[in-house]
Amino acid sequence: MGFLYVAYPGSRDVYIDGSQCGTTNTPIEVADGHHQIELAKGVAYGPATQNVEVDGEPETAPKNVSFSRL
Repeated sequence: MGFLYVAYPGSRDVYIDGSQCGTTNTPIEVADGHHQIELAKGVAYGPATQNVEVDGEPETAPKNVSFSRL
């Protein structure tokens, strides 16, 4: 298991591999491995999805992913 931090200028639901798993701007615990990250639909954001590899990152130093408003 590792931690992921999805940065976004506001609070949005985070979907990991198609399932809602947390919210932006908070650490999210996920299984190690390759994952596809996207945000809840609504306000336009970019990029549409991001692919990340999680490998045991601790909560104090999570894997970082950033999305922006369009």
